[in-house]
Amino acid sequence: MPRELPAKPRRSYHLGMMGDDRFIRVHDNVVPRDECRELIEMFRHSPYVRPGQTQDADRVDKSFKVCDELFINEVLAVEQRPAERKRWQAVDDRLFEVLDPLVSAYNHEHRHLYNQELAAEGFRIKRYPKGLGRFGDHIDATPTTPTRVFALILYLNDVADGGETEYPVQGVKVAPRAGRFAIFPCTWTYPHRGCTPLSNDKFIINNFLCLVPRQATAAPRPG
Repeated sequence: MPRELPAKPRRSYHLGMMGDDRFIRVHDNVVPRDECRELIEMFRHSPYVRPGQTQDADRVDKSFKVCDELFINEVLAVEQRPAERKRWQAVDDRLFEVLDPLVSAYNHEHRHLYNQELAAEGFRIKRYPKGLGRFGDHIDATPTTPTRVFALILYLNDVADGGETEYPVQGVKVAPRAGRFAIFPCTWTYPHRGCTPLSNDKFIINNFLCLVPRQATAAPRPG
């Protein structure tokens, strides 16, 4: 993937219908549209795409989540063709290169997060099919993923009708636009849903930043 900076300036803002929500941050023009299209084509032609599974049950549940997904870390672990592996490694590097400054800025805004060591879970590309794709109401920090702190979503294409990421408690909807990036908390206070795309398929990339547990220091025993 080309590594030049986006042609358009980035525009960032908070979204909220009933007043701004300072923890849902959205940035536009983060990745150029041609790069978004290239990522979609790589996804379409990859043999590693599989039906989306629920995180807790680790199974396909089409009453709750309907999508296809590809885990880039898994591709890098099993891909045997050097050229193809190099191509996916470049994608992974590029995503970190583009998103790192935005995540750092978000972290800087919320100073209570200082001195917390975070690690990325890994990028995954998802396709939500037109008229069918959905992800029911959920939170991202669950009993099987308790260390998740931030959720990251990069939208790869425009969806004219439907496909929003909706936060019902905050009264916020984020519409899919190519190159748009959203970051928000994984906690129980931010339940959200992926609305069904009605006009065309929706493609996104998501990731999670997780707390790295620290080793507890044992108190000295009285001597």
